[in-house]
Parts: sequence; structure tokens; C-alpha cells
Amino acid sequence: MSFMEREVYHGSFRVYDTRSGGIVSVPLEDADDSYYPADRLFNPPETVSGWFGRLSAPGYMDCTDWSGPFDTEAEADAYLVDTYGDDDDDEAEEDPDD
Repeated sequence: MSFMEREVYHGSFRVYDTRSGGIVSVPLEDADDSYYPADRLFNPPETVSGWFGRLSAPGYMDCTDWSGPFDTEAEADAYLVDTYGDDDDDEAEEDPDD
């Protein structure tokens, strides 16, 4: 996913435990509880704060779901690398003569 960049953010998120899509975390300023009515949730939504991370394609709408909360920025970043890989390492391994 070389076009995707890691994005790590500290803030408050609204966390929805949905019946169809698992856990969905949305930055609090973008959250809309009416999008997730009570009958589509296992539990009432919660507001949590911490570090969250996702992959995003700058200039495009492509992105993964937010994951978190993590206690530190480094933990959020490490989760993204462990889950999606690290394209920076891939570029370093490429043969420049190709």
C-alpha cells in the first residue's frame, strides 16, 4: 500500500460497537450518533480519549478505519506497522538498478 500513509492522532473519539461492522471509532468532532441507532449497536456508544491510528491516502478519500485507543503515539504507530506493514522498509530493500 505504498500510496497509503500512516496517520496517528491524539484526541477524543466516539466508539460504536456495531452489530454488523464490529467496533467503529470516529473522531468526536465527526461523530453522529444518529448514523448508528441503538438497534444497530450491542452497547451504547462511548467517548474515549487516546492515540488512534489509520492509513490514509493524501488527496483521496481512501483510508482504513481508525484503530485505538493506544496509550502512546509509538504504540499506535507500531500497531499500524504490525497490521499493514511498513512500505518504508520495502523501498529500502528495492534494487536501485531495476
